[in-house]
Amino acid sequence: MLWGSRTHRAAALLVAWLVAATVVTGCSGSSGGGRPGSFPVNGGELADLLEGEPISEPGDFADAPATPTGVPDLEQTKDLSTAGGSRPDAEAFAVEFLHLIVDTREETDVDEMVDELVAEDADPNTVAFFETNLARKVGSEIQQVWRTDEESWIRTQVAGDANQPDSVSVEVAFTLSLDQSDLGSWVTHRIDLVRDDDAWLVTEVTFRFLDFPPDDGTSISQALDGGGWRAIQSG
Repeated sequence: MLWGSRTHRAAALLVAWLVAATVVTGCSGSSGGGRPGSFPVNGGELADLLEGEPISEPGDFADAPATPTGVPDLEQTKDLSTAGGSRPDAEAFAVEFLHLIVDTREETDVDEMVDELVAEDADPNTVAFFETNLARKVGSEIQQVWRTDEESWIRTQVAGDANQPDSVSVEVAFTLSLDQSDLGSWVTHRIDLVRDDDAWLVTEVTFRFLDFPPDDGTSISQALDGGGWRAIQSG
């Protein structure tokens, strides 16, 4: 089990830096490179992955997708985007998309990811994060990884038809760590999706840190807030 006590907080801050880099001044939503409405991207400008709100009305579902296996695969994630319009289809895509943006061990074409998997009217700060901070992390010497050998949990909120929703918010709680390291931190990422032209597209991604476990043997499930959480099955 990762993280035996609060004394590891200093090391957790290193992982926090990997999740959301500190804001570099100069970013402002307007014209410039990138997608319409995105932040201009040039020089040293970076954008944070913002801390967001938890899902307010998670559904009461019994099934759950599997955790990712291996390294992220953009083509596989693109296939899942168009695989189907159900809530389970959306969850499967959200999990693979999350793997794509938090596991930086493998080179990913961030521009292609944004062009094909992110909605045109997506949150500008999320797009800016992909185009700056994420693009610089991928393939770097400091690599972060979703620890799928540890517990992962998911909950989902749907809008519209329960079987074929118009939009879905998926929140995933998991352990994020440095590759080949026992240091890790418990986080949740919320991925908001919209169904557009028979594809699931990302409109916003935010994150939150869960409370650090106070004692050895504490499970991430004890740190989860609210209801609707389901264990993600090992992939």
